[in-house]
Amino acid sequence: KKSAMLREEEECMVKLAELEETLLQALAESEGNILENTVLIQSLTQTKISSAKIKDALTASFVASKELEQERNAFRPFARDGSRLYFLVHRLRAENHMYQFYLAHYLHLFQTTLDKPMDAGLPTDERIRRLSPALEKLVLRNIGQSLFKEDLLLFGMFLAQGMHDELVAPIEMSLLMGRTTGGDRQRE
Repeated sequence: KKSAMLREEEECMVKLAELEETLLQALAESEGNILENTVLIQSLTQTKISSAKIKDALTASFVASKELEQERNAFRPFARDGSRLYFLVHRLRAENHMYQFYLAHYLHLFQTTLDKPMDAGLPTDERIRRLSPALEKLVLRNIGQSLFKEDLLLFGMFLAQGMHDELVAPIEMSLLMGRTTGGDRQRE
């Protein structure tokens, strides 16, 4: 929608510039008394009408653009969660070089979640609140199918820690990954 509106605005601006140029050309070529030149007066009247229509269209486009921007901003939390989720999937590559998931595949999952039909009449904020968990489930199922069995728990913990860090303590993640061996007690 934003691209279409920008294209329409650009076309209106071009038409407005063409009208101004045509009017200036007619003024430059006019001879004698300008007030007696009926062709020039008709051209001026037509330019004025067209210019008013174009300005109205630009004003309507500006209002629609503001509304669209508000709608886009409403989806920012879902976009932020989607981005975070992608980088968690991408992080698997550090654990095993076999796990190379491409952005195009992830974008397909993201778009599938976004296109998922929700209850009719659902407020936008409620729909957005439901989209992130739906994306998490879809990614967990889809990516999980291509992981080795021993890495499924690790991936689940990556998701839990990355998306809901309040649920997984850093020490728990370190223990799971084998980076901590049981505490920081000093040996005597």
